[in-house]
Amino acid sequence: FDTVFEDVAVYFMWKEWELLEDEDKGLYRDQMLRNYQALISLGITCLNSSPSRRGAANWPANCLQTA
Repeated sequence: FDTVFEDVAVYFMWKEWELLEDEDKGLYRDQMLRNYQALISLGITCLNSSPSRRGAANWPANCLQTA
């Protein structure tokens, strides 16, 4: 079956992101990295960028867009 990062990503509106505590933002980033790594380990390489390349500030708005 075809899986893309968007299937396992959680998106926040910017206002929602601003309401999160720093600890919650860290947990979110950690989980998105785990999801990304899991997809890569399954051989899914259609992602156009990695979480570390996009930068944490872009995650809520752009959240690792797929190709």
